[in-house]
Amino acid sequence: MSWYVDPDRIHIEEEIIRRFNESQDRIVVEFLNPGTSSTNGAYEVLRVLLAGGAAPDVAAIASSYAHQIPDIALDITRYIERDGIDLSALRWNDPRIVQHDGRYYGLPWGYGDRMMAVNLTHFEEAGLMTPRKGWTSADFIQAARRLTRDLNGDGRPDQFAVQLNDGGDYETWLAIYGATVADPDTGEVLVTSRPFVAATEEFASLWTTLGARGGNFANGTASMWPRWEGQIPGLVSAGLFNGINKLGFVHFHRPNENEPTRTLAQGHVLGIVRTTQHPDEAWEFVKFYMSDEAQRILGRNYLYPSTRAGVMATVEEGVVPPGYDRMELLGYFFDPAVPVVPPHHIPGAEEAFQTVRVAIRPALNGDGEVQTLLEGVADAIRASIAAARQQAGR
Repeated sequence: MSWYVDPDRIHIEEEIIRRFNESQDRIVVEFLNPGTSSTNGAYEVLRVLLAGGAAPDVAAIASSYAHQIPDIALDITRYIERDGIDLSALRWNDPRIVQHDGRYYGLPWGYGDRMMAVNLTHFEEAGLMTPRKGWTSADFIQAARRLTRDLNGDGRPDQFAVQLNDGGDYETWLAIYGATVADPDTGEVLVTSRPFVAATEEFASLWTTLGARGGNFANGTASMWPRWEGQIPGLVSAGLFNGINKLGFVHFHRPNENEPTRTLAQGHVLGIVRTTQHPDEAWEFVKFYMSDEAQRILGRNYLYPSTRAGVMATVEEGVVPPGYDRMELLGYFFDPAVPVVPPHHIPGAEEAFQTVRVAIRPALNGDGEVQTLLEGVADAIRASIAAARQQAGR
């Protein structure tokens, strides 16, 4: 069971299942549709099925529930060790999401990076060079000012530098600065740390003093748009980039010349549900899902491959607009940024981020100081994470 059930995605995993079923004659896998493409919704469906004794044998589990995985999934350490699974082939091998107390409860699934989609034609028209890996916050702010333009002379901008929301895009800005709500190792709350405050201040400035946030990238009224790699097909197929406007994907800026180029990254878990009556057969499917054959199917469809072989298929076989050089367009994948993964394995961390989102909204409207707003919720977040960790026994 997974949440890849949208019409343009469900067929991809169905192809993997078909290939697995055709590869042997002992095991038959069927796709269980949870009826939702929401990670949270799919998890709730899984919990209901578990309680009712009708859970699937294998399920994708959202990383926001990583701290609960031992209650949901089977310990598969013995299978990994027995079959010599090469974890170095994974794009992302941070064990904190899939591992508890040194034991594996799944393998990384649905891993993806964020990158900045850019309208290169807008950059050229503004006299700006194409952003390169290593550009800084100062470079980005300069570009944001020049890309926010009044094209019809009515005194108001009708082209904006960047299309943003206050959810995933805000979390991306935190990642650019290497900031997370809690330390991934200790659980210490970090919402008043200097990187967290600086990231939030820069993000808020795009909404307020710079006035650079707005427009719509797909219709040409915004010049940049943070995107997950799985969202590339929607841009590739957009008519805007089959004509005079040229599409590009670039790294996010770094805070300054002394810091690395980072990005928000996210991965989930493919696990064997603990109630399965067929653990060996379920493992055979999980193992096939991580094979080059299956991962290349995901890769060529931009559907968050977990392995490097899948990424190669993205670059070599993924659809690109007519006339584009695929290596030029998708070169980001060969030189990825440093991944910053939200600490979802810390109980209460996901809820803490949502608290921060609400707290900073006045700053996005120019009605509050970021430092003060964050300090105002820090103690409550510390208490909530402490209570969640205690309840989880961690």
